[in-house]
Amino acid sequence: MCLAADFAEYGPTKDNIRSDTKLDKEIIELTKCAAKQAGRRKFGYMRSPDLVQAGQLLMLYKCLLSCKLRRQPLPESCINSATRIGVDVSSYDSQTCKQLRQEVYKKRKDLWVVQKECEDRRAQWLEMLAEDRARAAGDEDWEKKMKSMKRTVEERQTNRKLSAVTKGTHSQLDRIQIPTRSWYHSAKATELYHYDNGVWEAYPNLKPYDNRYFTHHTLKVIPPDAVSTS
Repeated sequence: MCLAADFAEYGPTKDNIRSDTKLDKEIIELTKCAAKQAGRRKFGYMRSPDLVQAGQLLMLYKCLLSCKLRRQPLPESCINSATRIGVDVSSYDSQTCKQLRQEVYKKRKDLWVVQKECEDRRAQWLEMLAEDRARAAGDEDWEKKMKSMKRTVEERQTNRKLSAVTKGTHSQLDRIQIPTRSWYHSAKATELYHYDNGVWEAYPNLKPYDNRYFTHHTLKVIPPDAVSTS
């Protein structure tokens, strides 16, 4: 309330902005801390028949594509895998590399969909499995056990969402920036930077405000204030 009154009376002064930034940072840190305590880190996906089948189909078609690109006959392991999954590979010889790449892309998308829905699919599978076992064993308390298993699945689904909030989303590298010059200078760090085969060589200054630099270097990340010198 005091900070709000100061903003209303004095406006966005430097002290008010500094206090507001500090308060905002503390709120964010407290929120992240609470989320980390509530959510537990999860490794992998919750297994279900749909997830297993989607992964096996992707691996099978990647094997088919690899054999086609190398112009090799199908190995026995690949044929056995296709038989176990129920995929007919008799048309392998007539398929082209382009067609197999399309199949690999399609199977990978199917796997992504199953991975996103792994908790719901596992809950459905567990419910069906529990019902079958309860009928076979004559267990009248199967509903209570089923609720407990579904509660575990829902907790892991919540933990996955909390992990995404606290750690952010991750994506594959889509571009690489390559400098157009070889030499850069940073006035703040008082260092000279040379780009060589994907790494930056940093040459420190001999003395402050001196144009002489050491001949040896260390590998560093170029600072944002560096400007081209050549």
